[in-house]
Amino acid sequence: MSELPSEILNIVYKHSSNKDVLQCALTCKKWKESALTHYYNSLSINANRIFQTKKLLQLDPSERDRYFQYGTFAKNLVVHKDYMRKRPFDSKSTVVDYTEEEWIWLLEYLPNIQVLDLSGSLNAIKYMKYILSCTDSDKILPQIKVFIKPDRQRTLADTLHCDDMHFAVCYKYRATITTLEVNFNSESFNSVPIHGDVVTMLYHFNSLTHLTFNNSFDDQLTTFDIMEACPYLVSLNYQSGHCFPEPIVKNILGSAMNRKRLNHNLKELYLTVPTISTHYADYLKDFVAPYLDVLKLEICDTDVFDWVERFGLYNAVGFLGSLSKVKTASIGWTPGMIYNRQTTSTKSEPTIFFTLLNAMTRNKKMHYQATYTDYQSTHKSFSLTPYDYLYFNYGLKKSDYYLPLTNQNFEQEDSLTRRLRFAIPNRSTSIIGPEVIHHFNVSMNDTHPNLPLEILRYALVNCPNLQRFWYNSINDDNDILLYVNPKKGNDIVKSIPNSINATKAQINVIKTNSIVPSKEMMCLFHQYLPAVEKLICLLDGLTLPPAEMFEMDLTAFMYLKSVRLDVQLFGADDQNTAFLVIQFSDKDWEYYHLWGDDMDLTVTKTTLAQMTDRISNKEYGDVRKAVIQCRKQVIFELSYGYSMVTEIHNGIIFNSRLRR
Repeated sequence: MSELPSEILNIVYKHSSNKDVLQCALTCKKWKESALTHYYNSLSINANRIFQTKKLLQLDPSERDRYFQYGTFAKNLVVHKDYMRKRPFDSKSTVVDYTEEEWIWLLEYLPNIQVLDLSGSLNAIKYMKYILSCTDSDKILPQIKVFIKPDRQRTLADTLHCDDMHFAVCYKYRATITTLEVNFNSESFNSVPIHGDVVTMLYHFNSLTHLTFNNSFDDQLTTFDIMEACPYLVSLNYQSGHCFPEPIVKNILGSAMNRKRLNHNLKELYLTVPTISTHYADYLKDFVAPYLDVLKLEICDTDVFDWVERFGLYNAVGFLGSLSKVKTASIGWTPGMIYNRQTTSTKSEPTIFFTLLNAMTRNKKMHYQATYTDYQSTHKSFSLTPYDYLYFNYGLKKSDYYLPLTNQNFEQEDSLTRRLRFAIPNRSTSIIGPEVIHHFNVSMNDTHPNLPLEILRYALVNCPNLQRFWYNSINDDNDILLYVNPKKGNDIVKSIPNSINATKAQINVIKTNSIVPSKEMMCLFHQYLPAVEKLICLLDGLTLPPAEMFEMDLTAFMYLKSVRLDVQLFGADDQNTAFLVIQFSDKDWEYYHLWGDDMDLTVTKTTLAQMTDRISNKEYGDVRKAVIQCRKQVIFELSYGYSMVTEIHNGIIFNSRLRR
């Protein structure tokens, strides 16, 4: 064991708990140093540990050194939760903190700290002041690379003061700082003892590789200025409420001398800006995207269709095509909920959107996942991963799925009476359409009773490559889930449900929550999902049982093996009892009396006469029944809420077992 190479030991330590790593340190002399190096690599200090270290720091130096002898191994220090719920008997406050002397002593014992995280500390401002006032800077934090910015709410300080203190501390250690966050809200920085122009001061951070820059001040500032000040940047996260000035961008791109300002060291670029203009898009396409590993754009003041109309569909397709060459790329438009379209187009919105989606496509083996919502109606986005997954989000307006009002003079027409229809892109313009979608996710606030059925119909009819479908009604807690359950043999998965070649013909599980599938819905399932083996119908514990009758004809499902039912779906609101009628394809009938609660479910056989008598006798209250037609091989799994499952197989009732 002692001959194991250090590379193997480090892998073991990374996958072990701190307790196990400590045990490794006690194994042998060789393991001790490598294990303790890992054990002390990250230190997390909360209120209890502050109490402990304060006592140790007050010891005689010779004795104190012994307790901190492994402090040189520490690379990360987190100070958090320095607040006790109960006030200590010898203290007037519940806030636990170090004195200035104790704080400096502690940092002196941790000379190799590279990351200092005070984001969860109530005393962050105080500790930063201690660091700034320390005159022996060489003794503390000589290797510091990252100061995690404190949480303003936790420090109980105003935003400006917190930002200034953080920047001042980082500037003091500008020679070693590699990661920095700047909130640019004024031209000059005037926090004692540091003064100067913020952008100019960035030139002094000679080791800076990762920068987050929030510009709320200068409407003439560009990313060119930032990268000129920080030529070694590997990652830039630039957020601004101002557009990039087109004349400045055009001038830089048009001059060979100015183009020298373009930094090709950059590997990650994150932009949040009001819009992307023509010349800046050319810059990203020609001078940035070819060198990047990550490019994420968020356009916050312009709707995607307005952007395309102004930018030009041809130019937009070319720009998104350049993004597809980046390993990880995304672009989103989120102008706000009250945003109104400012331009009109001769092409439909789905046609434009799928045209852009096609531009982001890398190859024929892409895996597409769609997410539709009606509570982010202006949000649209595309996201591409290194593994050829292409995700898109489409915020739905009511006009996207409701047909126009039939009575133009009656604008308050009840939405429940309006017809539903989802638009299909014009295939003469758009090369691809919904047929490319593999995962189809929908989350809706709209409670129109026909909406789940119509969205399901749209997906099943138009998405032949569908592998997973999920519909969620937020207000009603209604769900429809279709997916492929991989077949297993000897605990080895034989089929991969996410294979690019899988289609909806392989979907074998239907699961609903708080929904009784209608006859029309069951017809859709039968028509488009021939391989269904399992049907699951559950009821959310907070949802009232559906009012409709529970009747299902499952005889057409040739491969159906099991039906899982929550008895509450066909039980009356005020009764814990119900009946289940099973009619097999050879005309045999079986009758079951069900009684249950969340703890248990009792299932017994009964007769037609007994069932009829119980249901007709109103003294027992409103007792309901479920009628199911199916083939003989189907196994029924019954539960009541969160009770254990009772199984019926070939007329035999098996003992309850835990839910799977």
